[in-house]
Amino acid sequence: MAIELTVRLPIELHRRLERRAKEKGQSLDQVLLEELEKGLEMEAKPAIERGHVLEALRSTGLIQPLSPELVRRYVPDPDCPRQKPLKIPGKPLSEVIIEQRGKRQ
Repeated sequence: MAIELTVRLPIELHRRLERRAKEKGQSLDQVLLEELEKGLEMEAKPAIERGHVLEALRSTGLIQPLSPELVRRYVPDPDCPRQKPLKIPGKPLSEVIIEQRGKRQ
């Protein structure tokens, strides 16, 4: 069963989809459905890949669990009041760096 959906696309995106459909010898609907499927698959992929990478790093010993001492030292105490961030007047550091470096060409 299919649902009919009306979508407003930017002209350039529509042109790109039409070109791809022509190159593949497919209908615009087919290409659009393929691209939507790819996008949804990519959405779930990073979490799976991250799990594989973490497992590989653990198996080689490159990632070790935190010792109880490090947990006590660095994990914040929930009863401890949070510190407020400092508010420093002036431009953000990133803007200062860009000004000193000059804009990239």
